[in-house]
Parts: sequence; structure tokens; C-alpha cells
Amino acid sequence: MNMLVKAAEVECRGLLSKSGIRQPPIRSFMDDLTVTATSVTGCRWLLRRLERLITRARMMFKPAKSRSLVLRKGRVEDKYRLHLDGVLIPSVSEKPMKSLGKIFDGTLRDKAVVQSTHMELKSWLSAVDKSGLPGKFKAWIYQHGILPRLLWPLLVNEVPITIVEGFERNISQFLRRWLGLPKSLSSIALHGHSNKDATSLH
Repeated sequence: MNMLVKAAEVECRGLLSKSGIRQPPIRSFMDDLTVTATSVTGCRWLLRRLERLITRARMMFKPAKSRSLVLRKGRVEDKYRLHLDGVLIPSVSEKPMKSLGKIFDGTLRDKAVVQSTHMELKSWLSAVDKSGLPGKFKAWIYQHGILPRLLWPLLVNEVPITIVEGFERNISQFLRRWLGLPKSLSSIALHGHSNKDATSLH
């Protein structure tokens, strides 16, 4: 795959970062390729070159599993379309994609992920609450099952601190009930960073 990438990237230069470093136009990981260019024309040249090389190697692309994203002045432009082997590549506006817990769509915002994470958190806490287990076991499930799954979306997405604090308020209600703690107990006791078994989200 590296030989194909090196042979194709001569068609167009990559993006120039603010630090003055020129980025490679094609990045590969295993059998996945990411093509970036400063213009739609340059990207089309790269795709045509990749098509020829992949055909010679007796392989093929899957346009239906690929996505295209064209940005102009910080906004998504859907009027420019890209093709592979004569087949239209769907844009992220038409078919949003999810990668490593992050959703890419035409809005370029993380609002949908935040809402989805909030709904999942509520369903997880409700399911554990109705499990019939003793309270300390429910708290253990939260700390070792729910919390790790909740931290990853918060890490890869831009989530306002007010949203995170809302998550912690919901969690605190269940933890206090499960552990038999009074409502007057400070949230620092539950979500403190210095606690040996901290349950904090930030």
C-alpha cells in the first residue's frame, strides 16, 4: 500500500499547515486511505491516479463505503462531487459516518454526539438501577463499565463543561441512592480528582 501511496501523491501537493509544514496529500492506515487537497481539481487528479494504480494491482475501491467532504471558507459545499471508478462518492451530508466514536456530518458539530451520549447515559443508568443488584455492585458497574465508555466520547468531541456538569448531576443522583448517601453530601466527595476511586468526568 505504501508503494501505491508514494506513486500517487506526486499528482498534487498536500495542505500547508500554519507552521509552514507541508502535509502529505494521502495518508494510509492498513487498507484505509485519506486524500486531502487544496482544490477539488487536485483531489480528482489524486483519485484518478489511485484508480489506475489500484487497477494495476488487481484491487478495487468501494465508493459506497467512502465519504467526501469539500470545505470552502469553513463551510461544507455539496455542489462539488467526487467519483471513484465512475461511481459517486457519498458526501458526509448525505451519509454521516462514525469513526472512533466521533460522528462526521454536514454540520461539522458535535451536538448530535453529545445528545446521543446523553441518551445512552440515561439508558445505562436506568438499566443498572433496575437490575436488582445491591447498591455497591451498581456503583461498581458504573465505575468500571459505564464511566470508561462515557469518557471516550467526551475525549474525542468538544463538549461544553456545562454539559459535563449536567452529566455528573444525573450520575450523582443514582450514586447517592445506590450508596445510601445523604443529599447534603458534596459532589466533591463523589467526583473528586484526588479520590482513589474517583468517578469524575473531567
